[in-house]
Amino acid sequence: RMSLRHRLDKTRGRDDEFYRRAEKHLISPDLPLGIEQTQYVVPEQIASPSNLELVQLQQTDNSLRRIRIFPRSSQPFNATSRLSDNTIPPEQITIINGGIQVLIDGVTSPDFEVGTIDLSADRVVIWTDPVGGDGFRQEMLQTRDSQMQIYLEGNIVILQGNRRIRASRAFYDARSERALILDAELKAYIPELQSDIRIRAERIRQLSPDHLHAQNAWTSTSQYGKPGYRIQASDVYLENRPKPVWLGPQPLTIDPETGQAVPVESFWMTSLNNTFILEDYPLFYTPIVSGPAEDPRVPIRDAKISQDNIFGLQLELTWDAGQIFGLQLPDNIEWDLRTDYFTERGPRLGTDFRYSDWGLFGPNPTGRGTATSDLIYDNGFDNLGADRRNVPLEDNLRGLSLWRHEERLPTDTLLRAEFGYISDRNYLEQYYEPEFDRQKDVETLLYLQQNTDNWSWSFLGRPELNDFEASTEWLPKADLYALSEPLFDSLLTYSSHSSVGYGVIEAGDPSPFPAQDVWNPLPYLGSSEGLVTMTRHQVDAPFTFGPINFVPFLMGEAAYWDQDLTNSSLDRLVGQAGTRAHLMMWKMYPYVQSDLFNLRGLMHKVDFNAEYTYTDSSTSFANIPQYNEFEENAQERFRRRFLTRTFGGALPLVPGYATSPYDPRNYILRSGAGSDVTSPYHEIIDDQQALRLNMRHRLQTKMGPPERTRVEDWMVLDTGAVYFPNSGADNFDENFGLIYADYEWRIGARTRLEADFGYDMFDLGQRTWSVGLHSKRSERETAYIGLREVTGFPLNSQILTANYRYRMSPKWLSTFRTSYDLKENQNRGQGITITRVGEFALLHFGGSYNPNKDNFNFTISFEPKIGTNNLNTQQFNSLFE
Repeated sequence: RMSLRHRLDKTRGRDDEFYRRAEKHLISPDLPLGIEQTQYVVPEQIASPSNLELVQLQQTDNSLRRIRIFPRSSQPFNATSRLSDNTIPPEQITIINGGIQVLIDGVTSPDFEVGTIDLSADRVVIWTDPVGGDGFRQEMLQTRDSQMQIYLEGNIVILQGNRRIRASRAFYDARSERALILDAELKAYIPELQSDIRIRAERIRQLSPDHLHAQNAWTSTSQYGKPGYRIQASDVYLENRPKPVWLGPQPLTIDPETGQAVPVESFWMTSLNNTFILEDYPLFYTPIVSGPAEDPRVPIRDAKISQDNIFGLQLELTWDAGQIFGLQLPDNIEWDLRTDYFTERGPRLGTDFRYSDWGLFGPNPTGRGTATSDLIYDNGFDNLGADRRNVPLEDNLRGLSLWRHEERLPTDTLLRAEFGYISDRNYLEQYYEPEFDRQKDVETLLYLQQNTDNWSWSFLGRPELNDFEASTEWLPKADLYALSEPLFDSLLTYSSHSSVGYGVIEAGDPSPFPAQDVWNPLPYLGSSEGLVTMTRHQVDAPFTFGPINFVPFLMGEAAYWDQDLTNSSLDRLVGQAGTRAHLMMWKMYPYVQSDLFNLRGLMHKVDFNAEYTYTDSSTSFANIPQYNEFEENAQERFRRRFLTRTFGGALPLVPGYATSPYDPRNYILRSGAGSDVTSPYHEIIDDQQALRLNMRHRLQTKMGPPERTRVEDWMVLDTGAVYFPNSGADNFDENFGLIYADYEWRIGARTRLEADFGYDMFDLGQRTWSVGLHSKRSERETAYIGLREVTGFPLNSQILTANYRYRMSPKWLSTFRTSYDLKENQNRGQGITITRVGEFALLHFGGSYNPNKDNFNFTISFEPKIGTNNLNTQQFNSLFE
């Protein structure tokens, strides 16, 4: 009920039940005043709203309001108007039956543009200032401070901007811009959501044009008559708020009418005493949910139930922290909470924080970052596969904290900052295995880099907080680069890389459970520390001889280490001379056409490259600690087990050689990856002669519609090999090595054949090959089948892999994968997932088997999809990624 100061005579029309219901919405004393009654019947030929020219009100002083009244349908309405001249001030009371539509123009609050309000109902009572004459006007013009109150009843529809309200009874005061609506359902279109938000309530109060309060209500973005999901609440508030900022200035926009800067606003929804109901079943309760209206998700982001042999029954819930705590988070911040329980391990709490458009020194559109932290009280044993299926825990309280930030500063400077702490050596591999295997190491560092023309410098400070890893601490390190700087009018080009830093390598703490978790030291990651400095310079002299481009070059390096692998100081001088040659040929075949192979002409391009280098070093790379890592922690951890599990404690040797071909630094040395002027691991260079040969083929054709054809590769073949003149010293007594080939044939727009080959000639050399077929016959199906073989004493593996993704219907899709080792006759694992695309959520049902861990897993995952009834094609296809 509204607090309105009006006086109304009740001596006439008291038996009219509709009128009595209307006057209940006014708070006023009973005064015995007379009212003159006038009957007015609308002629049948009156124009309907569709035939009227709805011209917007033209105002010069923004102080006028226009009211227009039309029949709701083709049937005329009846209007009865009364003048109450004993009220203070006097007022005109009009009762209309038969269905009407009332349009009110010029309703504007100081902070919110309302526009035209459209009110439709079967019966209406209107209180206005006296209008004179017969007391009724179909169109009225009044000042905004004039009285204008409306009571509506029966099939009410209220349109205001992007809102639509349906109700049984309603009262509206145009002067105070407040309303009371009973048995109401509100729909408001949210552009960011591309859908409507629905609020169904026993009572909705409009406290101002941009502030609604619903009582005993439910909210949902479901468009079904009976929503499949909803949030039942005692109170729901929908209001227009300035967009929040936690730090920095408030975002502003310019008001086109006043020219003044005003805060940027957005709709915000807050609900109290919430129960989330799925179908007709209450799932959980929370005292408050608050968030932007364009993100009206339930406070739960993700729910998963799993069962396996490692964690037992797993209940994992991810919550929207902003909604849980009622925080008005800015658009560029997302904050999640995780509450998990594993019956075989224990409870776990975690949080994930993501932000963008923010830097370490204030607002920055290039700044972004993530933070993750969790803690678990673990009562189980780690199962990491193979011979590590029952590893005891170092401590029951385990977890991690990780923060990563990146931004661009002025003058083209890149800033990266990270903090990473893990409680123990196996936590990341056990609970975050995909991240452990594929993502970058968990580190603590500060990195700066600036590029200016051909010059670049960088600064790195990196302490090591995880004692069980062997990552190098740089306290700190600085690098300076020059790339292809022209000399003598571009006759020569100059490149260089200089580095100085204080490095600390620790071998890493061994596992306290060597029987369950094998640990072997890596010889090039011993304990060393001290000054590490290096400067490497190269001069190129490019020239052309006929169709061939030649680039002779000279490179020299001077380096110093405070401690080598024997903890003695070490210096090194390196000289390298060589030349590169490049030749490109091509030929057109414009008349090659084939609908079967999707060919519209053909062009063959061949690119020949050759490089000869002669390198002389004063010290062998085998004496130098590997301060600059070339592998991530996951690969280093594997190598520490590989020595014992595969080779029984010692790497195999080629007779006459001090280092094993299975030492990864030998592979880098022979490939020449450490001899480039900008190589990140300059330690790996030594005496060597090598001739590197590469040949690249491209068969290209035109694809696409005739008016917009594009050139694409139809078939690709890259081949290469390295010839070592001094095979006895450089390639284990074989002149040729590192032979490779990569092949790809795009048979059609949706089918692709891939193959690769790698071969070393010496007895212990690696031999690998693979072939695979990708098929995407339509948007509904993708499939892959492939075979890969890896041999090299004592390895002998041939793995067959197959997977598919198939969209069975608009509501169901499935994925399946399997692997089997044909040479070792061992199953390598299977997995299947079926996804149900519902109105309000994605339901994933999946199972997998990992024979390496002897673990079978079954998972049910609930992923809310609030806001649209169906996934569009892009959203659906993203499920295949």
